[in-house]
Amino acid sequence: MPEPHHLAALLQEVPLFADLDQELCAAVATECAVVSVPAGEWLYRQGEVGAELHVVLSGRLEVVAEEPAPPRVVNVIRGGDSLGELALLTGEPRAVSVRALRDTELLTITQGRFQELFADPRFAVALTASLARAMQAGARFRPPRSRRTVLTLQPMGDVPIDRLAEQFIDHLERTRRVARLRRPQSVDDPVTNGQLLDRLESEHDHVVLVAPSPDEADDLGAWGRFCLRQADRVVVVVPSGTPAPSATAEERFRGADLVVVGDRPSATDLADWFDVVGIRASHWVPTNDGFDRAVARLARRVTGQSIGLVMSGGGARGLAHIGVVQALEEAGLTIDRYGGTSMGSAVSAMFATGRDVESVTDVARRALVERNPFFDYTVPRFSLVRGRRSHAMLQQVFGSLCAEELPLDWYAVSAEMLSAGTTVHRRGPVADAVMASVSLPGIVPPHAGNGRLLIDGGVLNNLPTDVMADADEGPVLAVDVMSQWGEQWREQNDPDEWQRSMWRRMGWPEPLPTIVETIMAASVIGSRQNTERQRARAALTIVPDLTGFALFDFEKMDDLVRAGRDATHAALDADPEVVDRLRRWPMADAATV
Repeated sequence: MPEPHHLAALLQEVPLFADLDQELCAAVATECAVVSVPAGEWLYRQGEVGAELHVVLSGRLEVVAEEPAPPRVVNVIRGGDSLGELALLTGEPRAVSVRALRDTELLTITQGRFQELFADPRFAVALTASLARAMQAGARFRPPRSRRTVLTLQPMGDVPIDRLAEQFIDHLERTRRVARLRRPQSVDDPVTNGQLLDRLESEHDHVVLVAPSPDEADDLGAWGRFCLRQADRVVVVVPSGTPAPSATAEERFRGADLVVVGDRPSATDLADWFDVVGIRASHWVPTNDGFDRAVARLARRVTGQSIGLVMSGGGARGLAHIGVVQALEEAGLTIDRYGGTSMGSAVSAMFATGRDVESVTDVARRALVERNPFFDYTVPRFSLVRGRRSHAMLQQVFGSLCAEELPLDWYAVSAEMLSAGTTVHRRGPVADAVMASVSLPGIVPPHAGNGRLLIDGGVLNNLPTDVMADADEGPVLAVDVMSQWGEQWREQNDPDEWQRSMWRRMGWPEPLPTIVETIMAASVIGSRQNTERQRARAALTIVPDLTGFALFDFEKMDDLVRAGRDATHAALDADPEVVDRLRRWPMADAATV
């Protein structure tokens, strides 16, 4: 425990005790106790009686409002902050819960000791003034930062962890201040390690910890356990073919990222990692020439700096997404994550396979323009088209590839017709996921399987930016090719007064959308307001001018791609700093162009 004179000096730097003179700080120091709280443990829970006041000497805690559900983090407490004084003064139950994010050292004053101190008028006046000033300034409550400071690389088995860690840190150091905390000599002293980590966090944007591989008894040792306790994000690194760990290790790695080094993992290889261990995402790092590129992508994702692109539905208009990707790449932006609805799911999946713009263009031209799979008409009992050609086309494009096997992160969104809920496809055959997402009601029959009837995701969410934004892995870009369809159709089909007069004389109706256009527009009416909210979740929304393009105009592919490319160039030119902001994320405000 620090000496009383040292504690007194620390207290004078705490805002809560800023009005106390040296003598009063010394008196408070003699009444304090130093308490250590390991990372992950609760200091107190919402509803408990407040019996102590705490001052953070080192470490970090998060303030969690557990009720009403769901729990949410509302504040982060750091060194020099105090907490618990209001409950101590009022006697009311704790309004929130507090949990240690790091191994934390607290200076603690019990209620009895506090009341004795408060009996001194000088202490009462000084403390009341400090509380009033803090509340008036509103400085006591800071929103939590989503930036991940401490990252732990956890090797399992024979993997090139030093090479991976070196490349990982090298990439981060291009835009961030990074420290690597190596295994200290005092591995059994969590207080000393915590103080060192606290100092490094205050001086760097990220601190990278490299834990040891477990021994034969599946024990990580004191240093390994320290690394896992402190981590904002754990990255488990395994060689290809490594089975999921034993049941005793399941909780240890729950919510971690899995990195497979070597051969590309199959869906079967990853099944237990997802189902039993509960990893949040998988990453593939080949040992060949793609190693550095894959590690750079991993570093961007786990530190919240990766760019994601969400593509909306819109029939043939979705081909404009190809031009958007082309323009973003020309601007020097790298897309690490893809997602989409309906036609946006199909185009995004093609890019998530690792295909470049030229390859995606060629595949889309053969599959959608030359063979147009949506023209296998049938007697309209279930739909206007059978959907068989569409499914066959998707199987030719994606084969048996599963979503979790894709080189880039990807998801598709469909709607469940019976439960009226949204389904996010992140695992399983890509062809099936895309088929479900493009099954436009009335045009294509529902995609049936596992007791569900899945239809076009645009019915409920035609621009699913929320799915990507909730992952909190970096800025989200969105492409909306459908929300302005009504205005564009009206502009394209607006007759002049002479035509209207002739129609009235002949008894002809004014122009109406085709049956396909009517079904398509009706399908996304319900998600129109939701689309506006989804656009707000994006750092940048690109809306191509697609006037004159119908929903089945696949033969106009070149013009659609050009429209997407032109709209993206215009969006980037309108804000010359947007590219730099995206590269230095998080710091950009949402914008719509």
